[in-house]
Amino acid sequence: MDVDLLDDVLVVVNELATNGLEHGQEPVTVTVEITAATVVVHVWDAMLAALPALRIAGVHDENGRGLRLVTELSMLSWGRVGQRKYVRAQLPCPRPPRTGALITVDLQPLATPRHRALAW
Repeated sequence: MDVDLLDDVLVVVNELATNGLEHGQEPVTVTVEITAATVVVHVWDAMLAALPALRIAGVHDENGRGLRLVTELSMLSWGRVGQRKYVRAQLPCPRPPRTGALITVDLQPLATPRHRALAW
């Protein structure tokens, strides 16, 4: 996989997974699918009450820029299927990578809420 594409995928996965853990409801699942033309990232959670919303962050706001960054790197969409909510980001591949790879990770937040890291 192209190094620049890998960097973009890592930013998208990190942002969407963090949002799923902070604003969603367990279980949170991240799936990365690599095809000949795209890398597709899905983040699923069980919080049906609220869908993501793009916001305009103020100069001094600490949050509120992540989804805008993801929209600059990918085609972003979201919705509901059954009892789960999803956020989907699709990134184009400039060169075809090895295809057919599917990576799925169930995420659990760390025990203390002030630590915003992810447990893989």
